[in-house]
Amino acid sequence: ILLNFVLICMETDDHATHQGKSASEPNGWASILTHVCYLIYVVELGLRIIVEQRMILKSRWNIMDIIIVVMGFIEYLLHWSGSGLTKLGLVRVVRLSHLGRLIRLARVLRHYTVFKELRRLIQMLGSCFKTLFWSFFLLVLVMTIWAVIAVEIVNPKIQELAAAGYWEGCDRCTLSFSSTFDANLTFFQTVVAGDRWGEIAVPVIVAYPETAFVFIGSPLTPPLRGL
Repeated sequence: ILLNFVLICMETDDHATHQGKSASEPNGWASILTHVCYLIYVVELGLRIIVEQRMILKSRWNIMDIIIVVMGFIEYLLHWSGSGLTKLGLVRVVRLSHLGRLIRLARVLRHYTVFKELRRLIQMLGSCFKTLFWSFFLLVLVMTIWAVIAVEIVNPKIQELAAAGYWEGCDRCTLSFSSTFDANLTFFQTVVAGDRWGEIAVPVIVAYPETAFVFIGSPLTPPLRGL
């Protein structure tokens, strides 16, 4: 599994190097080992199907292995069908499924007590996925509420300042709150990522102090405050 992960990294670098060229396949021993790894997955899954039969679908690990093998088969079909489908970007999407092979490493670690601490970390990570999902949902909801307020209140002020010559050479600055999507992107950049908050906020607050509650209030709002 670790060897396959190294090959995936090498294959990704090779595809980036040959971007737009006809020779987009990995070369030499790396290509051979990649095919061998996939063949091992197919043989292993086939043997498991023979042994477990219908019971194979009752395990999430088995379902994940089936998806990995099917996605790999689809990738081979897209390559064999010609370059037309390859240019559509479908192969790139299917290649991302290769990362699922690394998840199989967690299945192996379950059977080794020497990796007890690592196994516990993986279990804790899996148990907090649901919490992270709802935290992200709440984050987007709060940012969208502030985005709507910013579009209604802040955007007209920004357009006035832009017409007066502010932010020359920065097209993104004048469009930062032109729509709900742009406002969400701006809040994510400035509040969540902490990137260049004062570039837009300070000139607007100095010219229009009433807009301060948007720029100062949004970072202080839970769950944004926790970030």
